[in-house]
Amino acid sequence: MGDHGAWHLATHFPDRALGVVALAGWIKKEDYGDSNLFFRHDIANSDVDPAVKAVMEACIAENDVDRHVSNLQNIPVLARIGANDRTVHPYFVRRMYRLLQAWNISVEYTELADKEHWWWDTVETNDGGAVNDKQLRDFMLKHMKIPSAPNTESCHGDSCSQQGAASKYSQGVNNPSTFTLTTMNPAFGEGLRGLRILQQVVPFRRSRVKGTISENKVILEIENVAAFILEEPDNRPVAWKGKSIELYDIDGRRKFSQGDVIKVLASKNFYFCRGRDVWLLWTTYSGDHRLPVTMGPSRRVAERPFIIVTGTLSSPSVTQAIQELAVYIANLFYVTSDTLAPVVPDVDLTDALKDKYNLVVLGNIGENSHTKEFVDQVPIHYHGSGHEFSLNNCKFNELNTGALFLAPHGRDRPWGVALSDPLPQQGTGSASLI
Repeated sequence: MGDHGAWHLATHFPDRALGVVALAGWIKKEDYGDSNLFFRHDIANSDVDPAVKAVMEACIAENDVDRHVSNLQNIPVLARIGANDRTVHPYFVRRMYRLLQAWNISVEYTELADKEHWWWDTVETNDGGAVNDKQLRDFMLKHMKIPSAPNTESCHGDSCSQQGAASKYSQGVNNPSTFTLTTMNPAFGEGLRGLRILQQVVPFRRSRVKGTISENKVILEIENVAAFILEEPDNRPVAWKGKSIELYDIDGRRKFSQGDVIKVLASKNFYFCRGRDVWLLWTTYSGDHRLPVTMGPSRRVAERPFIIVTGTLSSPSVTQAIQELAVYIANLFYVTSDTLAPVVPDVDLTDALKDKYNLVVLGNIGENSHTKEFVDQVPIHYHGSGHEFSLNNCKFNELNTGALFLAPHGRDRPWGVALSDPLPQQGTGSASLI
């Protein structure tokens, strides 16, 4: 992914970055030539409800580098491109440069005259060229030699102590006093200055935490955040254990003591959670609480090994049609991403397989013996043989109508996705990706 990969990793994992070197990259994958166009020149555009399109766009916004630029605050950046680049237009790097400037991020920008997307010689013959010339070497050496903190901290129980030496590649002095973390989806990425968003009030909308650090206190201004956790980062540490938190959101102000902060640092079972009217120190996990590892969208089911489970409860013709659909889905994954997706009949799905894999379950409750256990965990109810269902007060029984949804598959696995109506001649139905 080259430069786009550098932007992507640095904006989503900023606490791991000493600096960013970005050479001729896109801001988002959908701008990469014509290979990933989203709805552009699509003949179905005329039939797409704008609200539905907005939902689809929100599901990929987590990949947009420009939306996460604030996360690069206090991280040095070198961005450059050849002025004659015909693969990536200089506009994209210029645009990113302006965004970085808007956030007062330290950035060096170079647009090299007469250079295209790749070159071997920047100034002199064999001087390192596009990826290893003097400018790049000087930048990397400068920011790898920043003095590190003398030690790191670890927390156990209700206390924290200093142990060991920090990595020589950890930035530990002259730490800035403010930061702004931006997240579109907590499932992708980590945190900034050790603060990680776990849940959103409204999923797939922008979440933001603005922090102001003083000697004994951190003030957090919260936007669209339902839960967050703290860790002490190696790079640009905050010394969270010695500070209280003063939190502001639309509902008012809430204070947490140093003792509360230490509890969260000491145990991954504690986190700060937004209750109905007040923020709380939360310790309880339940299956209906989505944390980053169980977030959507549905494509996350395929980010770990998964199997496709076909239904065998119905007639031979329906069972065969479900099998053909499963093979079609498996072949699509293989052709587009070299992904192997085994197809397993529901009668052969063992508990061991369920524990090992994410699941794609095809067939409604009258067609697949495993569908019901997942449907029971979501507000969708099937009636009769399973060809009519309701979502809250809305009933669906028209031909070619179905539902697609996520359902729980253990605390540490993405929730399942339900696809519906694999068999139009059967009316409504469901197939779930769990």
